[in-house]
Amino acid sequence: MTTIFMPSDRSAARHSARQRSGWFARCVSRLAVHWMRREAIRALHRLDDRELRDIGLMRSQIEPAVKGEWHLRP
Repeated sequence: MTTIFMPSDRSAARHSARQRSGWFARCVSRLAVHWMRREAIRALHRLDDRELRDIGLMRSQIEPAVKGEWHLRP
């Protein structure tokens, strides 16, 4: 059986492929951000309380600070 593509069918197929590749790129990007945040949280948890105080954090503020949910006050 032979399939004949009309010009509009080809553009729809290309559009669909771009959507799938865009979805995949967003997933990879979100995973990368998640892994970087987890590594930053692990690194901050390895600091002692004095070192955390030096950078203006308490241990309970590590995750919100890394996720951007907590802001340093001047």
